[in-house]
Amino acid sequence: MPIMNSTTPHSAAASAHVRGAATDALIALAFGILWALWGGLALSDLLGLLSVVGAVAIAGALTTAAIRLLLVTQRMPSNIPVNPFKALSYRLATLFEAIAIPVADTLLGKEHHAIFIAPVTAMIVGIHFFGQVSALKARMYLGAG
Repeated sequence: MPIMNSTTPHSAAASAHVRGAATDALIALAFGILWALWGGLALSDLLGLLSVVGAVAIAGALTTAAIRLLLVTQRMPSNIPVNPFKALSYRLATLFEAIAIPVADTLLGKEHHAIFIAPVTAMIVGIHFFGQVSALKARMYLGAG
């Protein structure tokens, strides 16, 4: 079995996959911590505080791990030609989600329809997956949407 050195195409692809996974984790963590904060605010004082503190602790540990992965991949070769995170459909879908969730939550809260915040937020997240299909070249996101 041949030994792969650090300049083979396989190692560059592996580096890109690790970078992609770490970046995905950071994006998911950003949205996850927002969801945890919004959810924690809806709970009673002590339970809300405990859930927010727990979510922040978990997110902190996962963020540290993802950043360490990104730092490790900087020393690895990278010749991957396409970055799905730069695709317009990916950026628009993520921008839609980042704007629509707080706007919907704010409007529903002001109108005293807080019971609809979770389902509307879930619908917004589902809709954003349709933009991921072309950017990530993965039809599985149609089902998630």
